[in-house]
Amino acid sequence: MLYIVLGILLLVAVVIISRWFITAKPSKAARFLKYLFIFLCASIAIFLGVTGKAYFSIIPLALSIVPSIVASTYGGATGQGGRSNSSQYSASDDNMTREQALEVLGLEEGVSENDIKMAHKELLKKNHPDQGGSKYLAAQINRAKEILLEK
Repeated sequence: MLYIVLGILLLVAVVIISRWFITAKPSKAARFLKYLFIFLCASIAIFLGVTGKAYFSIIPLALSIVPSIVASTYGGATGQGGRSNSSQYSASDDNMTREQALEVLGLEEGVSENDIKMAHKELLKKNHPDQGGSKYLAAQINRAKEILLEK
């Protein structure tokens, strides 16, 4: 009976965590997975140490350090490491027309300066690289605002 209850609890936990992963921002999900991996490695190391296999406990401890080393060296899944001085997605030399800029921001001709700024702000909130968005899209949104606000 105990195993049935534990199985149901485990199933409920898996469903809840799965639903969270679907709606979570990629940066939060990656951070959660990193800490979960470190916790599991530390737990395995403690278990091996307590059961008399201390010499094997170094393996999970070493594995828990690997993600930090990879992230600092290569930027990990977020692509933050190894930055260069110039952006890979520079939109400053783009030949975006006014019509394309209006389309990027989802606006129509004759829109006010305030509406341009509001549309830019809302789009950038949704597509900012720090929030899991694309650097290219953020650059295009910024360029569209620049073009529409030129006088």
